[in-house]
Amino acid sequence: MPKPRGIGLHPLLRIPGYTLHKLGICLLGLPLRARELARFERPRGKAPIRADFWFIRAWLVIELVACLATGHFIAWLVQFFLTLWFNTFLVVASHDFEESNTEAELAVIPEPLRNDWAARQICLSYDLSVVGNRWIDLFLSAGLSPHRVHHVLPYQGSGFANLASEDAVREVCAQVGIAWERPRNLIVDRFPAVIKHYLLCPVKPPHPGPSSLQPRSSVRRQIGDFFRYSFDGWRGIGV
Repeated sequence: MPKPRGIGLHPLLRIPGYTLHKLGICLLGLPLRARELARFERPRGKAPIRADFWFIRAWLVIELVACLATGHFIAWLVQFFLTLWFNTFLVVASHDFEESNTEAELAVIPEPLRNDWAARQICLSYDLSVVGNRWIDLFLSAGLSPHRVHHVLPYQGSGFANLASEDAVREVCAQVGIAWERPRNLIVDRFPAVIKHYLLCPVKPPHPGPSSLQPRSSVRRQIGDFFRYSFDGWRGIGV
């Protein structure tokens, strides 16, 4: 599974680099990318302007300007930082991105279903638990707690619909021999694993290969990568 570009940064640079990258996407990069999509990549027959998207963008900018005008920019920045990182860890916690042993991953899937798309979605993603109540967990996880059903039925567009569909999906899994693993606790089980993997692991080279052919990372190269990665967000790269 491909590694995020941010893991190519030194652990000390990952938090500021990723934060600046996403800040750029939030303020300028995403609107630039949306304008390109609307102008050059719009599917035929689709409306050229997504009013809901631009309304939310305007609301975010108005909120930022109001905080700047009233001297609350630090408060805005703190809430952006906390929301960004909680959301990031929440998304990656529901997948096994940090586990790279493909054979061991596939071993949990019944052999006749190793190439079945839905079976892979069920076995290679996690449901999440926060307090143990499915409906409260749905709210606390921004709808991501029933994540296996979300993967198998991606177009439902509602966490409540995913919960309502879960019994049917579990029944089909039982019929074909797919074990329905217990949900992973978001705070105790998953957050420590993803924090260790994404923030504390050594630098990941962008192009894996024989270690003898990989140049050692220098301070100058790391600083250059930090600025390039941060600036890419403001250009709409990596959205």
